[in-house]
Amino acid sequence: METCPKGTILLVDDSQTIRAVIGQQLRSAGYEPLFAASGVEALLTLEREPPDAILLDINLPDVDGFAVCRRIKLNPRTYHVPVIVLTSMGGTESELSAIDAGADDFIPKPPQPRILDARLRMHIKRSQRERCSNPLTGLPGNVVIEQELTERFASGRPFCLAYIDLDDFKAYNDRYGYQRGDAVILLAGSIILGAVEAEGGEADFVGHVGGDDFVALTDPERMPAIAERITRAFDEAIGAYYDDETRERGWFDAVDRRGNAYRVPLVSVSVASVASYDRPFETSLELVDDVTELKRRAKGISGSVHVTERRHTAVHPGAAAASEG
Repeated sequence: METCPKGTILLVDDSQTIRAVIGQQLRSAGYEPLFAASGVEALLTLEREPPDAILLDINLPDVDGFAVCRRIKLNPRTYHVPVIVLTSMGGTESELSAIDAGADDFIPKPPQPRILDARLRMHIKRSQRERCSNPLTGLPGNVVIEQELTERFASGRPFCLAYIDLDDFKAYNDRYGYQRGDAVILLAGSIILGAVEAEGGEADFVGHVGGDDFVALTDPERMPAIAERITRAFDEAIGAYYDDETRERGWFDAVDRRGNAYRVPLVSVSVASVASYDRPFETSLELVDDVTELKRRAKGISGSVHVTERRHTAVHPGAAAASEG
């Protein structure tokens, strides 16, 4: 069966006319509507397969919509599904009751088609991000990262993909333990997000691939300032995550798998970025491959660094200067 590009919406309303009118609005906007004429029917439908969002009338013939909403939000299989209360009831008390029942939003009926579409898109996207977020940082994970990258590539508008990775992080984890390692990952996520918020635009995106790997999507012209802020802020903050002696000398002793001793520098950050117009990429996967290769090159340079497709390398002044060779 062909899948619906924008999602499946369960419309719960006892009026056949309302179901027909709103159902047509949903189809025209690109959604697949499901229908329930009562609270019990809605709950049975949800048990079979949760939709992407629910439009819920309050005045139902068997169970009122507030009670249905509570049941939805208490069920582990459906609590994540956005519930938009659709009602002709007005006033503050009705809105407060909807909020108390766990509703995510409310909209008067009959809804304006464009407003309805905008609310559904907003809540579905937010729900998907929450369900696919990284459990440590709370940032969007791989599913949402792939969606964002695919959408931007398909739009044809210029954008920049940055891959951000920590250097010598495994050795840090081995020495200080996973709890301290998680703290460093949280630090990196906070710095990256803060840099994008400070130097980027409203449509910019930060995702957590996993472990110590992050991505950012931004305007190509904003990327240099974002990378500079990330590398500088990380170098200024990372010292606090070491003991005094290691922080002062800038390294600690470790032993590799063969039993050879070596020095491990303080964790640094590598930023590799590629603009969508740097060369004629035919798919988003080609762009990902390109930035992954740049990341490997960046990690071969000492200290915190930003490497771009244009073969320009910016080493943070606080890091050890290195040439590309």
